[in-house]
Amino acid sequence: MSMINFNILGAGGAFPTATHSPAAYWVSVDGQNILLDPGPGALVRLLKSGLAPLGVDAVDLIILSHLHPDHSVDLIALLFAAHSPICRNEAPLRVMGPVGLKNLLGKLKDIYGRWLEPRNRILEITEWDENGSLELENGGNIKPFRVNHPQDHLSEFALGYKFSDAAGHLAVFSGDTGACSELNKAA
Repeated sequence: MSMINFNILGAGGAFPTATHSPAAYWVSVDGQNILLDPGPGALVRLLKSGLAPLGVDAVDLIILSHLHPDHSVDLIALLFAAHSPICRNEAPLRVMGPVGLKNLLGKLKDIYGRWLEPRNRILEITEWDENGSLELENGGNIKPFRVNHPQDHLSEFALGYKFSDAAGHLAVFSGDTGACSELNKAA
């Protein structure tokens, strides 16, 4: 059965409070598990949710809308955890985001070295612009589009995403952006 599940793990802005957490979303498209915008505390909230009983091994794909820390900092925690001998998943771990992602991960690797290399998984990094697309194993796909969100020296632009399952159902994520014409196109 084709299906898109979109679970909000955090959407409270950059400043965490006792009742609001920074960005993090768990998206499942026809059985493909996607961690979207893993902001601070995303992994802990994912495990507490019960949505990923295998923990880090349950993550097939990580997607970033932009490279600000409130949308990406738990990528470090996830890669560090994937270096543990406890992790058993041997499928490639894919990380996708806007242009600048490879540079960011390169700088982090300069700091942390091998600790950010998954022990049993090949790390595949893909930088997207609005012309990218990813065909998922079970027939769905993910297509990025540019959104209006201020960036800095890490990336020129931010991305939103259209998630489609094999049956053609659509979920659109615009991130923390201003007005977004892609949402109107999807309706």
